[in-house]
Amino acid sequence: MDDIAAALTYPLVPVTVPSSREKIQERRSPGVSEGRHDPATSAGTDSASQDQVSLSREAQELARLARRDREVRAHEAAHAAMGGPYAAAPSFSYTRGPDGTQYATGGEVSIDVSAVPGDPEATLQKAQVIHAAALAPAQPSSADRLIAAKASRMAIEARAEIQAQNSAFASDSSSLRDSPPTETPATRQAVLRTYGPPQTDPIPLPSPGSLLNFLA
Repeated sequence: MDDIAAALTYPLVPVTVPSSREKIQERRSPGVSEGRHDPATSAGTDSASQDQVSLSREAQELARLARRDREVRAHEAAHAAMGGPYAAAPSFSYTRGPDGTQYATGGEVSIDVSAVPGDPEATLQKAQVIHAAALAPAQPSSADRLIAAKASRMAIEARAEIQAQNSAFASDSSSLRDSPPTETPATRQAVLRTYGPPQTDPIPLPSPGSLLNFLA
């Protein structure tokens, strides 16, 4: 982008030197025969020709600057629109045209590419947004593609962290199913409400005398 901006500071269209035939035709004017040479008329014609070449070169340079300005602004606007809350407003570098107008010939959009601490799900969503923002323009630059690659790596790391958390949760759940239940005050109160208090007094047995009386 810097190279393009630097190139725009130089004349974009070389000055064409008229051929001998063109010079002869330019020197001809109504009322002057081919055999006569009018220095004043020739000088005026040459000056007008040079002015026309200069104006043509300036017009082409202005057209190139205006086209570049539109391309740069559209490119950075695509980044900012897709980047959402993670993208800053576009900033531009300018080149002054022959008409005195400042044309945008370079630009950038800063974007936050850091992971969300302790939240791999949010990090994964953020990485997907960054990746889409980096490749949003019609012609992403090499720097844009580097950011997209960084976002892809961030997404891979976030998915790995999510998978590790899910595996740890599944392991903890399996351990709870296999281990015997532990009695707590809450579970003890629930048992008492359901089945009542445990029997602590032994069932009384008949004395030997009473047993003999019963048998007699």
